[in-house]
Amino acid sequence: MRHPTVLTHATRVLPVLLASLLLMVAPALAADANEPNDDAAHATAIGEGTFSASIDTGNDYDYYAFTTTKPFQQGTLTFDTGSHVSFAVESNDSMQSQVVASDSTLAPAPAAGSSQVAFPFHVKDPGQHYIIFQSSATYAPAPYTFKLSLAQPAGEPNDTADSATPVSTGSPVNGEVTVDADVDTFSFQAPNDNMHAELSLTLDSISASVSGSYLPGLDGTFLNPSGSFPDGVHIPLSAGPGGYAVFPFTLGAAGTSYARISSFSILGTYHFSIALSGGTPPAHTTTPTNKPAPTKKRPSQSGPNKRCLRALGKMRSAKRVVKRRQRAYRRHPTRTRRLALSGAKQRVAIWRAFVRTYC
Repeated sequence: MRHPTVLTHATRVLPVLLASLLLMVAPALAADANEPNDDAAHATAIGEGTFSASIDTGNDYDYYAFTTTKPFQQGTLTFDTGSHVSFAVESNDSMQSQVVASDSTLAPAPAAGSSQVAFPFHVKDPGQHYIIFQSSATYAPAPYTFKLSLAQPAGEPNDTADSATPVSTGSPVNGEVTVDADVDTFSFQAPNDNMHAELSLTLDSISASVSGSYLPGLDGTFLNPSGSFPDGVHIPLSAGPGGYAVFPFTLGAAGTSYARISSFSILGTYHFSIALSGGTPPAHTTTPTNKPAPTKKRPSQSGPNKRCLRALGKMRSAKRVVKRRQRAYRRHPTRTRRLALSGAKQRVAIWRAFVRTYC
């Protein structure tokens, strides 16, 4: 396995966040108790916490493996000053290689009154990741102490419509792209059908840019009625902080709609707002009321209902005849008795239809 270095690690297929700590030489420590851990197969498993070791020779590499269980984990490596090591964070996810810092001029200075310096990084996908330390023969043995911290960034994950962050229209919304090809999805409510929407997007800051096949920058778009995100507005990297663009769009049906902000080969912060206008009120469907079935009135003993009483009597009489002929047919199932039973059933059906129609 080829070991990563500060100058060549970005050429690896897996994504990498690089930084260098070029500080004062510390006294030599005893041999590293974690050895051998010179490759990923023998990496020292760690979680959050503080760890001390040393780079014993110029060809020594120290591998540490840590695992994340949630997407878009934000990590921080904190070092004690007095170290002279270089490190790489190698993430097994879909990010492209990224160089965060490659020499001491890009390394952040310790906070006032602190003897430590912190390097933030992000890993997009859950899984196992590696921290790799190295030094040079000039400074070996090179002792170092580092602390690993992990956290979940606010609002993540929100890559899809199912995990979208709800926002209000007409109000500014702040966001951040923390890894390459990051996607932030936001949901909002459209009160009318076919409303005109405008997405106003501003790139506030750029914390890093990486090489990629797509034109580096920030994209903003809406979800179209077919359920996919069409090409929207693009703010190129060359626009720099303050780059601004507006994307007009016609939404579909009233209800929940979605806007998406996506980055290509840049990391940074942004803000946007959504303005809605026009459209037509949604058609309201009337829900039919369940009217109770009319109750049948019992026929009176006088007037036109006399015929109903007579019809009911005929129907009951025909039913009795059907029962007698059924018993006779079961005792002697002849053709004559079957025809007689069929005729009786027909008379019952005729009187029942009369009652239902006129009574």
